[in-house]
Amino acid sequence: MPTQRGVILVEIAQCRDIQAILSKYGLPGPATRYIDVPESDEMIANGATRWFRVQVAAGTESAIVVELYKYPEDIEYVQLIPEFTGGAAAG
Repeated sequence: MPTQRGVILVEIAQCRDIQAILSKYGLPGPATRYIDVPESDEMIANGATRWFRVQVAAGTESAIVVELYKYPEDIEYVQLIPEFTGGAAAG
């Protein structure tokens, strides 16, 4: 399955700051919220605000995912982002 180039999906640990994560691991950024909606107390409690799309150099996505996986104290989850190739959903 093709993946988006130049971007990865990261879930940061609670009480971590995305800008501090970018700096600590040398990620160029920027990072944008994966779920771009106004925050609510319920969303914060459920951890929805901890998911970010992080810009990385094209071609380095897989290597960065593997590297960040080694740091569970800061990174709860990291993955490549599948590329939507179009087509209608069966239904």
